[in-house]
Amino acid sequence: MKYSCVRTLRGNIPQSATGARVTLVVDDGRLTNGLRITSIRMWPARASQVGDCTAVLATDGRAAVTPMDSSNNGQIAWVYACFNTSPGAGFETIIDPNHIVVQELVLIADIGANFADGINYLITLEPVELTDSESAVVQIKARQQNLV
Repeated sequence: MKYSCVRTLRGNIPQSATGARVTLVVDDGRLTNGLRITSIRMWPARASQVGDCTAVLATDGRAAVTPMDSSNNGQIAWVYACFNTSPGAGFETIIDPNHIVVQELVLIADIGANFADGINYLITLEPVELTDSESAVVQIKARQQNLV
């Protein structure tokens, strides 16, 4: 694998009673180009908004479900944030370092009614060049299949 520069994905997840979902397509048509997630940050659109937020990053829409489930191979990052009088004071991010994204990245968040203006996110990714065999392994893992 060969690493180069940095990419970011950012936006706002609207408040939703059923879990807000954002599909971030990272597919450039070349399956040997991948992205490794290096960080994810989330914060309220307004500093006065308080409450808890959980989020899941997944490699396809079927895996993008709440609650957070680390046994689900399609889920590759998890966020828990408690925004109170000190926004981000209880922020926790867990990223599986053994995953590369080549086609689709889905973010789903459970943010509740306290965040009427939604939650902002910033995902930092590092481009990775893959060999054909590495690309095949990444695609199998993205479809939630185990490799023995």
